[in-house]
Amino acid sequence: MGKPPGVIHNQLVCRAVAWLRSEYGCGIVLSEQYCATGEIPDAIGWKGFCHSVVVECKVTRADFLADAQKPFRLRPQEGLGCERFYMAPPGLIAPDELPNQWGLLECTRKAIQVVKSGKQ
Repeated sequence: MGKPPGVIHNQLVCRAVAWLRSEYGCGIVLSEQYCATGEIPDAIGWKGFCHSVVVECKVTRADFLADAQKPFRLRPQEGLGCERFYMAPPGLIAPDELPNQWGLLECTRKAIQVVKSGKQ
């Protein structure tokens, strides 16, 4: 029997926090903090002067597809992040499925690979 999806999601969130801190150079990193708009980014970090980076972790196709219907995804100007990434296991999300100006991180047991940049 495999691990429950919640455990896998929590593991991805921890990996996203560590990646933002150590690999991407964010000085401040928070996870799963509620925003007044209703958005709760899995991980958000800040680097440089007011440059925020959001990482949304997805462990199922259904969760990725449902994410596109959230109000702040339908109106990206209302969403958080100067840069935005999805983090998922390899093959879950194809780069051509990403919303405009979103990046993709693929996470294996040993590494996190930037498949597509999230820079705008």
